Amino acid sequence: MRARAIIRVGLKWIGLAVVFAVVLELCARIDDAVRWGAPLVGHYSQRLLTVEDELGIRSRPGARFEKWELDEHGFRKVPGAEPITMEKPEGVVRVAVLGASETFGLFESPGMDYPAQMQAMLDEAAPGRYQVLNAGCAGMTFPRFTRYVRVWISRFEPDIVVIYPTPAAYLAEQPPAEDIEPGTGPPEDLPENLRMARKARLLMRRFLPEGWQAWWREWRLESYVERRGGDDWLWHEPPTERVELFRRHLEELLDAIDESGANAIVATHAHRFPEDRAEWTAADKLHMVRWRQSYGRPAASALLEMERVANRVVREIAAERGLAVADVAGAVPPTGRPTGSNRPPVPHFADFTHFTDAGARLAAAEMTEQVRSVSTNLSDPQQRR
Repeated sequence: MRARAIIRVGLKWIGLAVVFAVVLELCARIDDAVRWGAPLVGHYSQRLLTVEDELGIRSRPGARFEKWELDEHGFRKVPGAEPITMEKPEGVVRVAVLGASETFGLFESPGMDYPAQMQAMLDEAAPGRYQVLNAGCAGMTFPRFTRYVRVWISRFEPDIVVIYPTPAAYLAEQPPAEDIEPGTGPPEDLPENLRMARKARLLMRRFLPEGWQAWWREWRLESYVERRGGDDWLWHEPPTERVELFRRHLEELLDAIDESGANAIVATHAHRFPEDRAEWTAADKLHMVRWRQSYGRPAASALLEMERVANRVVREIAAERGLAVADVAGAVPPTGRPTGSNRPPVPHFADFTHFTDAGARLAAAEMTEQVRSVSTNLSDPQQRR
């Protein structure tokens, strides 16, 4: 009898746990429906924003997830802007911006990713003269952008293409793939997913003390490194072959842009970490652990050195080719000091490399200056190189 009572109690608690989980999931779905207009049934995650088809991996045309909304061509929509047509409007300087998640936009408010802020700044300087295409795609690398330029972006006849690189991608255990085979389409059917899991992760990041999060993440990272071979397995500086691969892939992307007839602008890459580690805050230390977890093998010193070396490579290639450089690394410090000594500093990065609204504004201003400078050399906005 006692065993049966224990079983009944156990089943009761299991049933309550199931009901609790179901209610949480239903609440998560209702929240998505009310806030974002999401369907109650069906897959709903950031995976909706990318697709692999005959053009390769890219942002999914017409997709929408939470604050992110894409147009029929797979470009980020700018609130209030005119729809983008494949045929370029007469008298317009068209600017395509290439990059990974830093360009696509991650933590910024709607309409505050740096390409959208570039559009606003260019409109203020010369209304109706410029059109900015945010062709960023989370996780996209130089070889994929090279194909993307050749088979898709070139159809929109951009006058200027801005490149914002992600150097750390070259410190992943597997380097960016070169032998890219396009998908055959149609877009895959994504399975149903638990929406409460994403919300739980976001709540934990928001409310758990940064020190606790850093300790937990560092413990997991150290355990992973130990399983792979310990300190000898780590990269403490970027391997020479990875730096050279970054150089070669950037050169190939620039060749593709040149073949399309557009003018290229290359940008340096910015991050949140002060050069003097004594100035690092608890948040800096937490985000460095998160950054390392994204790639696994590089130590903090390798990630920071890769940033420095890659930016040097960007400047060298730009000098060799006579290209304009948008020095985003120099324009976006980790924090800014607002007017008034009693006001707290304004962070320019929401994590290791992704901008806040304020950081995106500084990046946009630097790129806008270079776009305006390059566009003055176009005697005719329709002129091709």
